[in-house]
Amino acid sequence: MTLLTICQSAADEIGIPEPDSIINNTDPSVLQLKRAATRTGKSLVIRHPWESLVREGSFTSSAQTDQGSMLSFENNYGRFRNDTMYDRTSKLKIFGPLTDVQWQRLNATVSSGVRFWFRIRAGRVIIFPTIAASHAIFFEYVTKNWVDSGTGATPAVPDAAVFDNDSNTVAFDEELVTLGVIWRFLKGKGLPYQEQKLEYETELADLIMQDGAKGTINMTGGVYEGWPSNVPDSGFG
Repeated sequence: MTLLTICQSAADEIGIPEPDSIINNTDPSVLQLKRAATRTGKSLVIRHPWESLVREGSFTSSAQTDQGSMLSFENNYGRFRNDTMYDRTSKLKIFGPLTDVQWQRLNATVSSGVRFWFRIRAGRVIIFPTIAASHAIFFEYVTKNWVDSGTGATPAVPDAAVFDNDSNTVAFDEELVTLGVIWRFLKGKGLPYQEQKLEYETELADLIMQDGAKGTINMTGGVYEGWPSNVPDSGFG
């Protein structure tokens, strides 16, 4: 489904005429449908780290505390995925992100060492103690983009954060977005919307539960076979 078909489906269920177009349409009801679709998409980005929005980022370290802006590393950066920053050169984890209190305590009590910590402040990555230059640092993040502006891929590959064409698709389940448009449109018109919002929230909870790969919880306390140890295919005898 596209922006146009999402809004047309919502219009059908609401009981208003189907629009022939969305972008550049000045009809007040169409403008409200578009705004509801945009608000739904932006809300979904915040509500859950959807598998379709998770990306791997990287940068090369410099021998100083301030490593640079997250947006300079990845221009679609939205928010960090905790506990995912690793130095692949030294093969060590960089711990964090720290809170402001933890960061200040660390700087007041530690001067050097083999372990490194980081925080993100004012959108910039800062690492302590000073890390060596030219290390390959990798991490995972959630992109701020949720709109496919026209790649035509299935599923959608988000490359934008706003709609700019009727043929735009979204990185989420289209029916979920349609449900979001319906209750937001009704609310904006001052009409009863609680039942439609409950349907949306129920569908959202189900999709969040199903999203991405989930680990198996072993209630017996056993260990995962083959993890974390590993052996080479040959040359170990």
